[in-house]
Amino acid sequence: MSAISFIAVTTAVGASQGAPVRFLVVDTSLGLLFVAAGVIAWERRPEVRTGPLLVASAVLWSVGAYAPAGLMPWAVLGFAFERYYDVLLAFLVLTFPDARLQRWDRIVLGALAAGYVIRTSSRLLVGCPCTGSENPFAVVEQQALFERAQLFTSVLIAVAALGVVARALSRLRSSAPAARRILRPVVLAGTVAAIVAAYDAVEIAALVLGRNELLPFGEPWLEIVAWSIIGAVALVPLGFLVGALRLRLRRSAIARLALELDRGTDPQRLRNALRVALDDPGLDLYLWSSAGIWTTASGEPADVPAEDDRRARTLLTGENGAIAAVVHDRALREDPGLVAAATAVLRLAVENERLTALDRARLEEVRASRARLVEAGDRERRRIERDLHDGAQQRLIGVALCLRQARDQAMATDPRARFVDVLDEAAEELRTAVVELRELARGIHPTVLTEEGLRPAVAGLARRAAVPVDLDVRCGRLDPGVEAAAYYIVAEALTNVTRHAHASGATVSISRDDGHLRVEVSDDGGGGADFARGSGLEGLADRLDALSGRLEVASPPGGGTRLRAEIPCE
Repeated sequence: MSAISFIAVTTAVGASQGAPVRFLVVDTSLGLLFVAAGVIAWERRPEVRTGPLLVASAVLWSVGAYAPAGLMPWAVLGFAFERYYDVLLAFLVLTFPDARLQRWDRIVLGALAAGYVIRTSSRLLVGCPCTGSENPFAVVEQQALFERAQLFTSVLIAVAALGVVARALSRLRSSAPAARRILRPVVLAGTVAAIVAAYDAVEIAALVLGRNELLPFGEPWLEIVAWSIIGAVALVPLGFLVGALRLRLRRSAIARLALELDRGTDPQRLRNALRVALDDPGLDLYLWSSAGIWTTASGEPADVPAEDDRRARTLLTGENGAIAAVVHDRALREDPGLVAAATAVLRLAVENERLTALDRARLEEVRASRARLVEAGDRERRRIERDLHDGAQQRLIGVALCLRQARDQAMATDPRARFVDVLDEAAEELRTAVVELRELARGIHPTVLTEEGLRPAVAGLARRAAVPVDLDVRCGRLDPGVEAAAYYIVAEALTNVTRHAHASGATVSISRDDGHLRVEVSDDGGGGADFARGSGLEGLADRLDALSGRLEVASPPGGGTRLRAEIPCE
């Protein structure tokens, strides 16, 4: 508001002194343009100097408006301090957007500032007729000294202005593409303004040297030059506004970045999506691995580069510390909101990938644990079956042989003895016990499955089923775990048919296709079964999960029951 008030005051003073309306409109409009550009830059990045310096340039532009006003002593002050905005604009052009000056930048800016300071001192302290009025600040009245000072400062300002042009173009040429698109409107506008400032200085030098015939007063050429100066200065705030607009338009790329990352979180895809979104082909992505080291997007171990004059880095952290680092063009810091939005999307993608990987690892751990439990259970089944066969069953068979010998001896002594019948009854009970023990051992782990494979084992289940079973088995020998899972699925399904389905028949189909063993058992019973309540299939589902298989049961009321299982097998 202070800047706007100052511009309003200078306009009012000019109007009171009869300044041309055209001059007042142009001067005021240009000052307000600087203020608008400065406010926009100030709101976007209050921590940098771009906004305040643009507003200050508006004030200095208006100071020069006092020169033609004719109101003393303001006319002398305006004449002495005119074009000081060139120093601020040169500083802005050379430091936008990261506010860092290189050695040669400081040299040319120092020369430019020195030229204006010396010129101001000579115009204030050495009397001259340039304003058409007496100079109240003059210490000496020496026309020759005044002219020599004007000539020296004009040459110094012209050379320094051309130095600003050279430095700005060099910086633009050496910048990365992302920075170049932001810098281009500012540098090009500043270059035009600096060239015009140099021309203005040369014009003053020509007048001092008496070569005013080059630019005769009153000729159209002089007015063209004046308008060119105004237009060149106006280009600078417009350049900053265009640069700011380009940065704002690039924010829409964040939406595209989110869509791209939604398709996958491969590190190289993440890096390439960031390069496109931030318009920085040189951007690199580094991820913090579970091994405690930084890796590139391609997975190679690497240290995150330090910042320099062209590259900056943005660190992404999570609950447990660093998760990623983005090394990008320093010019992107001109729009921290853009970088923050992009890195927020990246952080979400990296965190999601990390959590997904953790879930996958935990799932694999659970599956491996289930597989170990199933394998341990199968080993225990085989051990019990073997112990029953080699231990209790053999002992019972031995007892049966002893009973047979005792009976034979009793028959030889007295065929009608009562204890012969008792021995016959004991032998029959013993045979029954052996049969039951064999059935128990077969249920724990069928020997035929281990020795002959899935087809004969399932055929035995079909023969012992309470209902007729149509059997279709098309597979050879498989992994023991897969064969056991398929066998127990068929066994449990046929048991349920007998107990619950009230069916007149069942069908069993087993086939191997595309690396999977497919098992299907169906019946023509009443359906409506609820296998979630006390069914042995729950344990079979856990067994299938351990093998990365799946189990599906369909049992609509009145439509029979169909069980499908799919088990990966190689």
